[in-house]
Amino acid sequence: MPKLIRGLVLGAMLTVLSSAAVAVAQEPPVSRDEAVQRFRAEERAAMDRPVSRDEAVQRFRAGERVAMDRPSSSDEATEQAMAQQRRWYYQSTHPVSAPAAPAASSERPGQPVALIAALIAAAVLAQTLDAVSVRRKARKAAHPVI
Repeated sequence: MPKLIRGLVLGAMLTVLSSAAVAVAQEPPVSRDEAVQRFRAEERAAMDRPVSRDEAVQRFRAGERVAMDRPSSSDEATEQAMAQQRRWYYQSTHPVSAPAAPAASSERPGQPVALIAALIAAAVLAQTLDAVSVRRKARKAAHPVI
């Protein structure tokens, strides 16, 4: 590949990478409390997702089997665990009418996709230019000028 083309390709890739770094650096840092709130919101959303009926039945039956294997005791912890299992089974078999809203995101939609697309385009351009220069060299070697 000629030095000029290599220089142009390298310059284009460095430009794309530096613009990506600037875009990432412009995002405000996330505080610890905000990060914890985001994590907890995602956890709550994951817990509210409906589960298939078969999966719910299998989980419930597994819990019942475990409860039957234990010696019967009327301690409060066992009662609470069974009540929680029943509540979970009921909630998982009766779908929620309105799905939970996704957690609000401060990210700009589409920006990471655009940066990745630009990087891929730069890589494709570099490979194409390299292939063109290799083809030219092969042609010149096959047909020398008289």
